[in-house]
Amino acid sequence: LKGITMWPGERIEVPTPLGTQAARLGLGFFEDGTVKSFEPAEPLEVNTPIGKVIAFDANNYSYFRESKAVTFSKDGQIETIFTSNNIISVTDSDGELTDFAPTCYEDEYSESSIYVYPMQIDFEEGNITFNRVDRFKLSETKFSIHEMLIEIEKEECTEDCSTCTSTCTP
Repeated sequence: LKGITMWPGERIEVPTPLGTQAARLGLGFFEDGTVKSFEPAEPLEVNTPIGKVIAFDANNYSYFRESKAVTFSKDGQIETIFTSNNIISVTDSDGELTDFAPTCYEDEYSESSIYVYPMQIDFEEGNITFNRVDRFKLSETKFSIHEMLIEIEKEECTEDCSTCTSTCTP
């Protein structure tokens, strides 16, 4: 079994290297049956090599990906995080500051006025990569993590993030 796709609104508790977590949309497995990736049922604060990042795909883009908002390496370390909630400020070894954030755009086909495409953060061999493009050495770079605040018109929060299409944090 390589993975499970769940119905919208369905949640299950799964054992992960972060402890037992509520998952929505789906999860992936390693060949030995341990969890490789999962989509948190609600925004989940995860300790990463750069600090605490909120793992969550607010608009369910992970529904169509094999990789979910939290992906582990075989040894249980964080390999990839997708975040709809954080901006990462990066100061490189030359002192240059760059901000990385989820992509926000107006969506004329959605009930909400803004759609958030999550930012992908990969950790591998002492490096960090943002959206598979911008790569930095962890040892030569400083990071600052900020909450991304978006004011959008949305349906009233039911606090059931498993069916949510909003970017709020309950």
